[in-house]
Amino acid sequence: MVFKDLSSLPEAPVKDQERPSQRIAPVSDRLLAFVFDLILFTPVVGFILARLFRKLERMYFLSPQSTEFVVLSAVAVVFVFVISILIQAFCLTAWNGTPGKLFFKMRVVNIHPPYKTIRFSQALLRSSAWALGALCLGIPWLEVLSQRHRRPLHDRASETMVVTLKKESDQGPHWLETQFVRQMLLVFSVLGMLWGIFGVGHFYRSALRGEFKKSELEQANYLCSTVSVTLADGEERLDKAAALYLAQEVSEDCLAVEADFVLWTLDEDDKSWGYFAKGLLNDHDSEMSEAYFKKACEESPASEACFLATAQLDDEKPAPQGSTLTAQVLRVQKHYEQGQYEQAEKAIESLAVKVGFEAFVQKSVVKSLWVQNHDLKAQGAYFAVKNNLESSERVELASWLCHEELDRSCGTDVVTACEDLKADVLNNGKGLDEVVPMLALIREKSCRISSDLSPVAISDFMADRPEVASYVKAISPESSLSKAERRDLLKKIAFREQSVKPYMLRTLALQGYVEMAQSSDDLAPVIEFLEKKKNKDFLWMKIFRKTSSRLADLKAVDLQKRVAALPDEAQIKTYGLKKWMPAPVEGRMPASEEAP
Repeated sequence: MVFKDLSSLPEAPVKDQERPSQRIAPVSDRLLAFVFDLILFTPVVGFILARLFRKLERMYFLSPQSTEFVVLSAVAVVFVFVISILIQAFCLTAWNGTPGKLFFKMRVVNIHPPYKTIRFSQALLRSSAWALGALCLGIPWLEVLSQRHRRPLHDRASETMVVTLKKESDQGPHWLETQFVRQMLLVFSVLGMLWGIFGVGHFYRSALRGEFKKSELEQANYLCSTVSVTLADGEERLDKAAALYLAQEVSEDCLAVEADFVLWTLDEDDKSWGYFAKGLLNDHDSEMSEAYFKKACEESPASEACFLATAQLDDEKPAPQGSTLTAQVLRVQKHYEQGQYEQAEKAIESLAVKVGFEAFVQKSVVKSLWVQNHDLKAQGAYFAVKNNLESSERVELASWLCHEELDRSCGTDVVTACEDLKADVLNNGKGLDEVVPMLALIREKSCRISSDLSPVAISDFMADRPEVASYVKAISPESSLSKAERRDLLKKIAFREQSVKPYMLRTLALQGYVEMAQSSDDLAPVIEFLEKKKNKDFLWMKIFRKTSSRLADLKAVDLQKRVAALPDEAQIKTYGLKKWMPAPVEGRMPASEEAP
């Protein structure tokens, strides 16, 4: 029997895992080749895309946040990768390697059959997979440290291998090296997955809260820029907007657009704040304001906004104790209304360190001193802070103090705050379309019968404000109306059931009506107002003083005693009401000893 020579059998195909490793290119050479190619081709790619890079540079300096800049950046990245892929594919097809690989005596070869020239399709696939690894921050390239023949993803995908022409070659990774790299890749994978989960969650929450639309609106100057600039880490945007509005640091329009945006978003908790803000904006209409406050609690009963809304619905509730900025401002205002100025000063200390409330704190000091009848200290504080305020803040404070000084004395003497107000409004054009400063100047003009404020400016201001026009007709010395007609006009504004905007106009009309009252019957509705109003704030005290003084002029002693019994001892002391008390009431017994 003759046996066939086994040495003549055809060679069995060798699997990739069993190929000899003596020609494997060292990792160090591949790294040096990569750096070599990067240095060589960077200016080439830059030259090809020079025009695009110039446009991108110009757009960066003109509008780095614009959509055009983002689009141009994306186009530049795409072109860089496309050109890199084409250059690399051409070099691999023509020379079996890039200049860097050729310089370090390496070749990229096809493994089927072994070590033959690669096709263009292979080169293009290898270059594309290599670019994909670059987009993944080069993490897939780390396989070159763990794969037996140093073949990362782009080599295995294209069935290629990097070999060396040097006598000494790489023998492949040690098994410890392989395990270390694979474990590291596993860690990267887990971290990437967690980052993806948290990233998607973040974007999902941002979409619900409308953060992307918010950014667009901020760039378009639709949302309130003051809120954006002063918003600190950890502060809720609408809470900050509501607090700034209550502190008179931003306008109604500012809070309105912020509330409208929140109500447009999908976040239910923020909607509660949106309805609360709407309630604040409609404080001149009690029914609508109440409806919005109730809606805030319907949206989120356990929210801070609902807690504040409930406090707003009940005037007898104590000052809110929440930690939000809105609660802090409301707490300050509530203490002021109740004449608790020491508590108000403590509450305002917490706001003094918050960004955006600097002017509110300074103005509150002036107002607090004035309300407590420390006129000289109030004037000194006013002179100390007015130059530190912005023009709008200075106009607001000067307007308030001008009104207060005119309430005390409507004579021919020059009023400092009113003169400062005229300097800002008449000379600088600040506040010509705002109700509070213009009403102060109109009142000052009526008191002093001056010609500082032109009739044209007054006419333009009253064009779309019928209630203001009626008030001006009632107080203006130049009006052709009789005293009775003036009194009736003021009475309609002060006691009408419909809302009056701004609300201070009702208070001014009420004071004017008291001053023009001719009999105790005229003052009957005012006395009823004083008796019904539960919150005896500073405005109530001003009406009380004028009413008591007018009753004394009319010698209506019984009504004067009835009115004098309304404030308690603490209010009499705080606001200095003793001189408005008739003798029998001034020496009245304490409340606990009075007869029922």
